[in-house]
Amino acid sequence: MVPNFKEISILSKEMKCISIHCFALTESDIDNAPIAVCRNFVPLYSINEEAATGTSNCALACYLHNLGIRPQRYIFEQGHNLSSVSRIIVELKTDTDIGSREKLGG
Repeated sequence: MVPNFKEISILSKEMKCISIHCFALTESDIDNAPIAVCRNFVPLYSINEEAATGTSNCALACYLHNLGIRPQRYIFEQGHNLSSVSRIIVELKTDTDIGSREKLGG
């Protein structure tokens, strides 16, 4: 993927959002393999791409959980295109009384 940062900035402004978090699910059954590879773009705020974004990956874990994708922990990789690969690990705990809680590490 070759991002068009000008168009991403326009979209971010129109959607009133800070960043665009793109992801592709992986198909590995190997333990400790990432469930998704991600890229996070923030050109509207002069950051074309981030190598690691904990908050966006926590939100992605909640999104995947709502889709029924529910591993014991979510492992995401980000930063490949920046030669700065990060592994972000999210553990999602759900409780019917309070919603959900996220635990983030990397």
